[in-house]
Amino acid sequence: MNNSLEARNNLAKKIKNGAVLIHSGHTQTRNNDVLHPFRQNSNFYYLTGWPEPEAHAVIIVKDSQHELHLFVKDRNEERETWDGKILGQGEAIEKYNATKAYSTYDYSTELQKLLAGITDVYCDYNDIDFSTDAYYLKKAVPYDQRGGQFSLATIYPLSPLISELRLIKSKREIELLKTACDITVLGHIEAMKTTTPKKYEYQVAAEMEKVFYDNGAERLGYPSIVAGGKNSCILHYSTNREVLNEGELLLIDAAAEFEMYSSDVTRTFPIHKKFSSAQKDLYNEVLKAQNLGIDGVVEGNTMRNVHKDTISSLSESMVNLGLVPLGVDDTISMAHFFEFFMHGTGHWLGLDVHDAGSYETDGKPRKLKEGMVTTIEPGIYVRPTKPVIEFPLIERDPEQIRKRRQQLGLTKAAAIEAEEISNAKTIKHEIPKELLGIGVRIEDDILCTTEGPSNLTEKAPKTIEDIEAITS
Repeated sequence: MNNSLEARNNLAKKIKNGAVLIHSGHTQTRNNDVLHPFRQNSNFYYLTGWPEPEAHAVIIVKDSQHELHLFVKDRNEERETWDGKILGQGEAIEKYNATKAYSTYDYSTELQKLLAGITDVYCDYNDIDFSTDAYYLKKAVPYDQRGGQFSLATIYPLSPLISELRLIKSKREIELLKTACDITVLGHIEAMKTTTPKKYEYQVAAEMEKVFYDNGAERLGYPSIVAGGKNSCILHYSTNREVLNEGELLLIDAAAEFEMYSSDVTRTFPIHKKFSSAQKDLYNEVLKAQNLGIDGVVEGNTMRNVHKDTISSLSESMVNLGLVPLGVDDTISMAHFFEFFMHGTGHWLGLDVHDAGSYETDGKPRKLKEGMVTTIEPGIYVRPTKPVIEFPLIERDPEQIRKRRQQLGLTKAAAIEAEEISNAKTIKHEIPKELLGIGVRIEDDILCTTEGPSNLTEKAPKTIEDIEAITS
């Protein structure tokens, strides 16, 4: 059974009766008549497998059984001469298991027929086509009232349903993720082998990405981060234009996408030779935290617990490295660790590199289950621009901060936080000079199983011994 058919079966069991309206992605203009490369909307692909733009799907569900009605571009010899083959309605039925296929231009008229008598309709409120769907619902499921046009249909949000389904990967999805991870590992190893001083970051990226494509990747999972030296302290650095210097570290956060499924791997290694003593000390602390995080990806645990454990480990490391002025408990309670570790420990992985699915259920942290895939990616970033830091002496509860941001919105809550911090007493602390400008992140892709965590990217070298065996 292919992915999309299994996904529709699962969705139909949830809905039982009703209709689902979902739309493909749209092409985006780069400039003039040049388009960006097209990638299908992940939710649309998940439910249909259809790869082309300008498509619509109506899934009719009756007694937990479904029909797929696909609206796709017509075959057009002249257009295909310019842009390549259009699949057309024939392949929608033969290859993509559509119950019936139509021209994309017939969507509005056929939609009214398909929805006749159906009052439960599932849509994506955030889709740019939602307003069109809402308009035609008035005609398809009308409530006739003098002086206005209304619909009897009850509209339900589709995205939460799909997100819940996408959280648990099928066997086929796990196979695709493993392939994406295997390809990604090969690229990272090639980068370690070919990186030398005086090369540019983009040259290393090119060597690595060539391996991705040579091994079957259709595209990158996200823009590659190839950050040498102090650039490793920039979390989403993607300029990749600077020269690499011997004695510095190179942080690479990059991944292949295979059949729409993405890996996500980060490795940090010395440029050409071995880690310095200071680099080695900091690196080993991050590796310790990462191993702890990976061990936590077990059924019944939560990503919130994994993150708390990571913070505890890294805070202890920061004390030992001389990065913070106080002890471990104060470093955590006053969030002093945030100066050097300012992101989450991991995120879901799948069709999107930051994949669908919430981290809470019913207001409580979601428990990990078999089939969930997450990254584990702790880091320590010692920014060269902050040789002396004034740490505020104020308790900062992450849960209270999170709730306040939910209640007030990020902008207003952040302003309150900034005022609280500015009014607090501070302690000035000088950062060890040998650590300035060093950024280390280590990231792997972890599958939760009944037998414990399974590291899908474990073949990418990450111990100091294994890395130096390649780089030196």
